[in-house]
Amino acid sequence: MEPENSQPTELINGAGDFNESGFEDFLRGAAASIPVIAIVGPQSSGKSALLNHLFCTKFRVMNAQTGRSKTTNGIWIAKAPHIEPTVVLDLEGTDGNEKGEDDTAFEKQSALFAIAIAHTVIINMWCNDVGREHAASRPLLRTVFEAMLSLSLISREKTTLHFVVRDGNSKTGTPSELLKRDLKKDIEEIWKAAPKPQGNEDTLLTDIFNVEVTVLSNYEFMREKFDEEVVQLQKQLISHNLDPSTSKIYLSSAKNTWDGIKKYKGFEVQPFRLMVAKTKCDEIAMNKLKLFESNQAWSKLKKSAETELVKDFGAKTNSILATYLSEYDKETINFESSTNGRYDQQVRDARSSKRQDLKSKALNVVYPAYMNTLGHIRSETLLSFTTQLKAWRQDASMSILEAYERCYGSCLEEFDELCSDYATIELANWVDDASTVREQLLREIKEHALNQLRDELSVSHNTKEVNNIRFVQTSIVQPSMTRSRKLSLPKWAKSIRKWAIFGMSVLGVTGLTTLLTCHSAYAAPLAVALAIARGLIELLPDGRYMYSATKEELKMSDDIPHKHPMLMVSMHEALNTTYQSLITAQKLLNSAAPVVA
Repeated sequence: MEPENSQPTELINGAGDFNESGFEDFLRGAAASIPVIAIVGPQSSGKSALLNHLFCTKFRVMNAQTGRSKTTNGIWIAKAPHIEPTVVLDLEGTDGNEKGEDDTAFEKQSALFAIAIAHTVIINMWCNDVGREHAASRPLLRTVFEAMLSLSLISREKTTLHFVVRDGNSKTGTPSELLKRDLKKDIEEIWKAAPKPQGNEDTLLTDIFNVEVTVLSNYEFMREKFDEEVVQLQKQLISHNLDPSTSKIYLSSAKNTWDGIKKYKGFEVQPFRLMVAKTKCDEIAMNKLKLFESNQAWSKLKKSAETELVKDFGAKTNSILATYLSEYDKETINFESSTNGRYDQQVRDARSSKRQDLKSKALNVVYPAYMNTLGHIRSETLLSFTTQLKAWRQDASMSILEAYERCYGSCLEEFDELCSDYATIELANWVDDASTVREQLLREIKEHALNQLRDELSVSHNTKEVNNIRFVQTSIVQPSMTRSRKLSLPKWAKSIRKWAIFGMSVLGVTGLTTLLTCHSAYAAPLAVALAIARGLIELLPDGRYMYSATKEELKMSDDIPHKHPMLMVSMHEALNTTYQSLITAQKLLNSAAPVVA
């Protein structure tokens, strides 16, 4: 039975076109970072067959009876079904007859691509190529070394270069230990001859990658031994790739990596280094953002902030953000610290730019919870104000404005302290948002104070306001207000006076007067209610009303505007006085408690 997910997917075709849709399907549900093993080697050297033996994949293999020709075009990718989440890459063979001698761009690009994304690169070669000056594998090794030099300059992480020598260990051939010795000698010679960038002439082979060698027996004539050796090789490869976090680049960035490599026909080190630095910094930043969004501590903070004020919200959020930014810095520092040349500043700028992107996107995630926190602080402060105001209002000798002034300063100080303690996000510049919420709180505080004043005016008898106004050099008004004693009013009188106070707040005294003129049914009872409050009408014990000016009984059914015109005059005077009280109170509130940004 065919193993699940063993069928390969064409990643890059022979023309260099990247299969985006196929790759998206391949990656669906996969982790962000996956162990990757790639294989390169001469054409018809059995690369695909070796991968199938090692990882139970189904790469297409050559049929020798139909001729030794290219079977792998481009780059193919497959999952190792029994060693998940390992991924293997099968690259087009080198030095094929189908290619012209000068057409090596794709070979170089493929080798560089494999080295850029793989943990381990297998170099598959024939045993009879070891030690030969004109062996088919020598151009391949030169290509790989040039690619390694280009890539290594922007990363200190080593790729494992695992040489697999085919058809060794025969009774009549060279012993495997001698093959390994000769191969390492070849590798050193090719390495020494490889051109090094300026400033890296003394770079050692071991500075760039780890070298390992495995010799495999002939598949056809020593099958049993070959199978045993493949099992050991599989274990060795897997043990070196257990930790995907050591990947030099995330597999999901393969498209960007390939696009960058295609721009450079050769291995021009500096622009390639810049390309890889940008790609890797971007991928690392995206990964850190995902980790932040899924962080359990942050998720708990965010959820709690939706319904309540979270103590130390700012400090806890700052700590979590700093963790992921610090991880980004550590994982990208090599790109900057190992640079030299005319692209150095661009590499540093790229790293800094991706860090800024990470910070901005993370703050966008934090912002809704931050605004929720400010909202909770505003609500708690407003509740504190109303509670304090109510407590101070128990003192009958204190006016609403005096009580307001006593509560105003302490509540604003409370708001500022809570914002500083619980809602300071160090990386953000959200001063304007905090100021906006603060101004909203001030409006609510003033509106509450005005409502208290309206209530007071609607039930007070002979409301009297004495304003001793003293203008100082700063033009701040210092008010002093007193209240007269209260008399009990009928419920209907309280209601209609409260309605009139609200009407003046909305329409002004002129608007309310016009309304009363058009609707006399409202004017008569309001005139009586105001007259009762001012002592012009006496409420008798039996429930009747007596007009003090005439000592006559006043009935609500009377045509009051015509029978008692002075009551109407008194009503207008009372309305004007009350309206002026409202206007003065508003001005005094603004003067006593200006909006402070």
